[in-house]
Amino acid sequence: MPTEDAFQDLPALVARHAQTRPEALALRLGSGQLSYRELQVRMDRVAAALQQRELGPGDVVAICAATSIDYVAVFLGALRAGLAVAPLSPGATAAQLMDMAQDADARCVFLDEAT
Repeated sequence: MPTEDAFQDLPALVARHAQTRPEALALRLGSGQLSYRELQVRMDRVAAALQQRELGPGDVVAICAATSIDYVAVFLGALRAGLAVAPLSPGATAAQLMDMAQDADARCVFLDEAT
């Protein structure tokens, strides 16, 4: 028998954990870490910023960045806003990145500082 969590999306699960155990560790990467509450705050900020830019369900956001806490927050925030996410390889050339973003029909592209 499936549990009540079985069919929730990731942002909903993060939000639920943020309510029930806000200070529990949600994410650790290297020396950085976030509690569920902190992850939800970042995720919601990203979602709100995307919605303010008039992005919504059916739109695509591309992310080209190294693995990081910010990457996870942007990824989950985009999902929270109802967007599709197209992960792009940070090892690709600028021309390849442009082609991939165009192929994905991305309306917004997030890059990290190194990219």
